[in-house]
Amino acid sequence: MRVIGGRRPEPLLEPGVDFLYERSIDQSAGERVIDTEFTFFPGVPTRLNGRKYVGENTVIEMAKLIGWVPGDEARRIQAEFDAYKAQVQTTVDRLKDAADAINHAATTGLTDTSTPVATPPDDSATGADKADAKARVEADQIAAAEAATTPKEATSGS
Repeated sequence: MRVIGGRRPEPLLEPGVDFLYERSIDQSAGERVIDTEFTFFPGVPTRLNGRKYVGENTVIEMAKLIGWVPGDEARRIQAEFDAYKAQVQTTVDRLKDAADAINHAATTGLTDTSTPVATPPDDSATGADKADAKARVEADQIAAAEAATTPKEATSGS
């Protein structure tokens, strides 16, 4: 077998059609041709007597049926998969950091600040919410500290 045609069309032997789909092969549009190098002579005259050719378009249609994709589409799919894989790895890393922080807090208590807790970077959509929550926590901590250092008023009525 060999591939012919494409940018430089070659004359085809009779019948000069795609043997499988029994249609013409459009070499002028750049369609390549697989020349099987076999000649079909069934013993009775038919319109397919002669050289067996298979057009590129037929091969592509058949290949798609078994899962083939063109190279440019395969590269695009691979790039999308690689980006997805990187996002998954980032998420796994963040989950591991969170698990480590939880384990540290569980074993040392929440008041131990000797080991910094890793915090993931803020996403732009949740950054404002986190900033508001942080400000409320800090205000609560300041209020609690002030309450602890301010002497309590006497509640007895002497």
